[in-house]
Amino acid sequence: MENLLKPTVFGNLLFVIILFGCTHDPNFSSAPRIYFSDVQIIFNTQCASCHGVGGTNNLIDSTKLMSYVVPFKPLSSKLYNAISNSTNIGLMPPLPSGPIPIEQRTKIYLWILQGADPASKKSNGGINQQNDSVSFVSDVLPIFVSNCSTTGCHDAITRREGYNFSSYAGLLARGIVPYNSGASRAFTAMNSTGENFMPPSPNPVVTTAEKVLILKWINEGAKNTNFTNNCDTTKFTFTDVNQIIQSSCVGCHSGVSAGGGIQLTNYAQVKVIADNGRLVAVVTQNTMPKGAPLIDCKKKKIVKWVAAGSLNN
Repeated sequence: MENLLKPTVFGNLLFVIILFGCTHDPNFSSAPRIYFSDVQIIFNTQCASCHGVGGTNNLIDSTKLMSYVVPFKPLSSKLYNAISNSTNIGLMPPLPSGPIPIEQRTKIYLWILQGADPASKKSNGGINQQNDSVSFVSDVLPIFVSNCSTTGCHDAITRREGYNFSSYAGLLARGIVPYNSGASRAFTAMNSTGENFMPPSPNPVVTTAEKVLILKWINEGAKNTNFTNNCDTTKFTFTDVNQIIQSSCVGCHSGVSAGGGIQLTNYAQVKVIADNGRLVAVVTQNTMPKGAPLIDCKKKKIVKWVAAGSLNN
């Protein structure tokens, strides 16, 4: 039976969890938040001599680095497998420089497990600094409503397994722990495997971009924020509109059990309800998305796109 070594940090205590034939991640609810600024210095000192920007030996090529990372999945990431290779074949950095210390491998493992955000930085207060914050009402809630709180699942009526992901109160009651993504069941299930994975097949999976958005919101304290600083009504191409539809509508309107038999997974399908007037009607009258009406800014983007001819732009 294969032995798999996973280094784990809990507070200031370092130890190794030995898993025998185990394919799932242990509970990291007590693990500290790891930012890119925490691991960047490791990459710069251990890897930049070969993988530096423009051939320099003191600055890692972060773009190339991310091509070897699968966010939330360290064991599927070529980067983590290379630095933790116990056979020394393909080990990075190669012998005699490698392997890097276990404390450093631990940080990299947790950074990938927590989403591998290459832009995250630690401020003096330890909170992730970003150029903008995530709005729960306009950015996060639509993802949960579309993908998780559909009828018969984690909606306010069914509350499957006791979870209600249709409102801020419902998410904070059980599904989300502020500043702790590892303890947030509503988030970890999206990155799980097997029967624990959510949403279950044949429902569409939550995209990596959406998971990164949720992670950022949790790291900012999972606050019940409602603002529109990330929404620009001057941008209303199909690309802009489709982002709204993907996060707010596709969870219900896809697959064999699509709501009302309406599929919204591609341009042709969206154009049908745009041209017959139904798309504008349901979003402006707040009948769709169910449980999480779009903010005015997003409604205006859709209305402008339809008025401009519903182009595939």
